[in-house]
Amino acid sequence: MLASSINSFKKLPIRYKFIITFTFTVLLALAFGSFIIYSVVRKTLEKRIESELGNTTGTILNMVESATDISIKNNLRAVAEKNRDIVIYFYDKILKKGMH
Repeated sequence: MLASSINSFKKLPIRYKFIITFTFTVLLALAFGSFIIYSVVRKTLEKRIESELGNTTGTILNMVESATDISIKNNLRAVAEKNRDIVIYFYDKILKKGMH
């Protein structure tokens, strides 16, 4: 089959040989160029995605840390206020007993 294709190609006029060779060369160059562009674009996209993922992860981590800090502070503030109210209650009770 390959031999018959080569014989058929040899029998073609030079114009068609040139067109076929030129077309094959252009297609090969396009395929090679596309592969190179694909590789470069892929690496660039991967780097950008990893960078954005790192930035997003850092942002989320900061948000979670801030939220937990605020929550803990609010909880401790509420406990301290409740303890203050209890101390004031007993202090007032002691003062009232001591006066009578």
